[in-house]
Amino acid sequence: MLQNEISALPTNLNPCPDSNNNPPTHDSQEDTALFSFMKAKLEKKVKTSKSDSIITLRQYLERPHTTPDISPLDYWKNHASEMENLKECALRYLCIPACSTESERVFSRAGCIVSDRRAALKPKTVNKLLFT
Repeated sequence: MLQNEISALPTNLNPCPDSNNNPPTHDSQEDTALFSFMKAKLEKKVKTSKSDSIITLRQYLERPHTTPDISPLDYWKNHASEMENLKECALRYLCIPACSTESERVFSRAGCIVSDRRAALKPKTVNKLLFT
């Protein structure tokens, strides 16, 4: 919407007839006061982990695509310093176990925990029993 409004503005705006092309001069005290106001506003701004994660994810999604021949693990090794939190999630979910024995153990354990006699267990309780 904003992009449409900006594109609808005329491109050649006429400057004021009495203006010259020199940039306006400002008093350095005015600039300092303005920047101190902005600094105070930034310090008061509340940061939450949810807002930080949304910003990080958006920055990642807006990055240009890399070439398809790069391994995802190599990509995150090269870009580790740019998005540390997202890197941790990627490494957690991109790693693939070399064999299936651990997953078979989990299924076997789940079969022992969730039986006909314990069918009323809530999913949250089953997760706690299996994964802790």
